[in-house]
Amino acid sequence: MTDDGLFKEPPHDLAAERNTLGAMMLAENVIPDVYEHLGDQNDERRTAFYRPAHQMIYSAIMGVFDRGAKPDPTLVADELTKRGQLARTGGAPYLYGLYEGVPTVTNAGKYAEIVAEVHRARQVVELAERIDQAARKGLVDTARQFVADWTDAQRATGKAAPGQSWRPVDLGPILRGDHERPAPSVGLARSDGLRLLYPGKEHTVMGAMESGKSWFSTASCAAELTAGHHVLYVHFEEADPTDTVERLRTLGVQDHVIAERFRFVGPDEPVRAEFLAELLSPAPSLVVLDGVNEAMAMHGQAIREEDGAAAFRRLLVKPCTAVGAAVLGADHVVKDRERQGLGPLGSVHKGNGLSGSLVLLENAEPFGRGQRGRSYVFITKDRPGYLRGAGRADTKTPGKTFMGSLVVDDTRTQYSYLDLAFWAPAPKDDQDPGELKSKDAKDDERVLDVIRELIAAGETANKRTVRARSGISSPRTDAALTRLGLDGYIRIEPGAKNATNFIPIQEIS
Repeated sequence: MTDDGLFKEPPHDLAAERNTLGAMMLAENVIPDVYEHLGDQNDERRTAFYRPAHQMIYSAIMGVFDRGAKPDPTLVADELTKRGQLARTGGAPYLYGLYEGVPTVTNAGKYAEIVAEVHRARQVVELAERIDQAARKGLVDTARQFVADWTDAQRATGKAAPGQSWRPVDLGPILRGDHERPAPSVGLARSDGLRLLYPGKEHTVMGAMESGKSWFSTASCAAELTAGHHVLYVHFEEADPTDTVERLRTLGVQDHVIAERFRFVGPDEPVRAEFLAELLSPAPSLVVLDGVNEAMAMHGQAIREEDGAAAFRRLLVKPCTAVGAAVLGADHVVKDRERQGLGPLGSVHKGNGLSGSLVLLENAEPFGRGQRGRSYVFITKDRPGYLRGAGRADTKTPGKTFMGSLVVDDTRTQYSYLDLAFWAPAPKDDQDPGELKSKDAKDDERVLDVIRELIAAGETANKRTVRARSGISSPRTDAALTRLGLDGYIRIEPGAKNATNFIPIQEIS
């Protein structure tokens, strides 16, 4: 340590830099492995290379490689010449020296990893020097801000400061009562206003094919976009955004909102930190990862291995939750009916590692164009603990809580538009979810009786009067009216002041 600084020379490893560059020119097959550690390195001011010439050579190698050519010293020298940088890098002799001086190309990834690690150590030293200078000037708040800014920047790319995660957490705000626990405030709202997703937490919506996972995910996106937030949708099974955009439009999201706040990605290659950092700026309130198993396979992670789930979480999920986004992964259930609902397909760690909720959809009526589909919504995990009290415990499966029904009505009979609703379960109803169909039938009979009684008394049977007389909750009344209209038991007519009137047509057999 000196009087005017903490260190005489920042950490660096020129041998690792030279070996990395030489290996890239000697064997192009190692370049993807090197790139995974170092990325583009196009910014001379933020490069991982200590020697500026090495950054120029690396950038030239990647330029040749990206054009589909083998980046040997001759082509790299030509690229540097075009950029006006050949003389600044030592010329062709230096390139050939790198090419011939590699101990072994099989260690190229390790050389690159050393370069990246030394760069992070250099960043720590630079941070320490700035903090030291600020502290010497008595600028304590400035020194603290240096630490906060740098840590936030590292977390945005999934990297925390070395040792930062092992520092004791400040418990003061919790003990003083200043800390607010996250409440479920993200995504699709139930008919009573309840939402199932927590900000800054990881969630999964799972179900068999055609159970409504895409509708649940897209409706959650629509809710966030309409509320003025940004949304990121990463679809690992479909690169074409047409269907997703069409659903957002159908759900009432305006085109300019989609263009300004919605980002859709359909990747066919593994993610890199700089890609994700760009997608997370500005920070979205919701990130949807559609096709979790395909995503894990794309990144070389086995869905049935615990290490695979953990690595996938570190790579794709934690950078998103670090910026405050609720992450919603769409996953499949196991095929074994006895184990369905216990967790998503693959390693149990996929479900056990969730920090938010695990949503299960079980289809009751198929979804489709021109149809009315319905799925029952359950919660099988709720780590923060806010949701189960607003649902009904399943008496047959411990840990499974019925939260309501997701209904997508595209018949256009009652309304001129597609109607999506997430209905809350009936209050004080202790029947099992499996008995809902018989309960629906009873509700239908009760509501139809109310309509007949109102008509017989010379009164108007509109939604307000039927709700008031039915003796059941408004959501259940509305659901019954929808079913009665679809099944042809009532006729729906426009009334005064934009009201809707109901006329009985036939008895329920």
